[in-house]
Amino acid sequence: MQITLTKDGQLLNGRLFSLDLVRFGACFMVVLYHYTVAFPVLQRYLSMFGRIGVFLFLMVSGASLFNRYAGNLNVGAFYKKRALNIYLPFYTAYFFAFLYFFIRQGFRNPFTAPLYMLPFTVLGIDGYFPPLGLDSFYLIGEWFLTVIIVLYALFPLWRKLFLKAPAAVLAATFVLRAVLAFWNPFPLPFGYDPVAALFPFTLGAYLIRLSSAKRDAEASRAFVPLAGAALFIAGLVIEYVLDFEDIGEIFTASGLYLLAVMLSGVLKAKIIRRFISFIASMTYEIFLVHHIVIAALIALIAADMNRPALVLGGVIVAVISVPAAYLVRKIAHFRLARNKAA
Repeated sequence: MQITLTKDGQLLNGRLFSLDLVRFGACFMVVLYHYTVAFPVLQRYLSMFGRIGVFLFLMVSGASLFNRYAGNLNVGAFYKKRALNIYLPFYTAYFFAFLYFFIRQGFRNPFTAPLYMLPFTVLGIDGYFPPLGLDSFYLIGEWFLTVIIVLYALFPLWRKLFLKAPAAVLAATFVLRAVLAFWNPFPLPFGYDPVAALFPFTLGAYLIRLSSAKRDAEASRAFVPLAGAALFIAGLVIEYVLDFEDIGEIFTASGLYLLAVMLSGVLKAKIIRRFISFIASMTYEIFLVHHIVIAALIALIAADMNRPALVLGGVIVAVISVPAAYLVRKIAHFRLARNKAA
């Protein structure tokens, strides 16, 4: 995959390097957090990585979609493109995941779920079932894939409202998230709710809108790193001193987002930028495959290994997830190319 940069760091295909840098960091935060779930001795150090990484992913999703579709939107073409980009890698990764568990369980069917649960897996919306203890055909994607599918479904309506009143939509989604944080009528954590996810999604779009409006302002370039550092520190204080986790993550993630925007402007080495953008282009596929990589590694190592060895295991998971994701991406894109040629 050829990554070409303009002089100001904008990718020629419309991607922003600042968003790729956030994707890159958020991706490995989530991967490493999920690895530590199996090892409590490590999890206490990285417990916030999962929540912050997901929040950043949602911010980047809102920012990138608004950056791409702020002008014109063909709704039919949008839904078709998003469906292909979601489901072709999903089905490819699911096949490999099924094959792994089928072989691991002695060439036996790893499922006991009734067939009427299968459509939920076909649609990629079965990630809520494992936390609820429901038997299903779930293997990959988690609840996050369901959230992304819902956000994409709502995007045309959300975009229309956001273009008319961005500050009002941001405020409304914050209120909805706050209500769910303090009064959650659902049996799952409020962070799993697509309604709660609307706020970080909208916040990302709002920040990219502000940055595009003030891109050439000297004052804004000086303000971004200061604001990012202040928000990050405030988030840590709110979460760990005041014990307001749900509010703290908003500040922490927003601060990291702004610091990544600042870093993207000073990171000039093209080989590093191309590498980051290359990995960032596969974050969805990494998200799909990393659980299987973790399961395979855990099956080979002992839980009582010393801490340096466990840390090395996390590095191995991150490294192996990249070529696994690349394989899924290449197969999915091959299938997409064949569909277009047919």
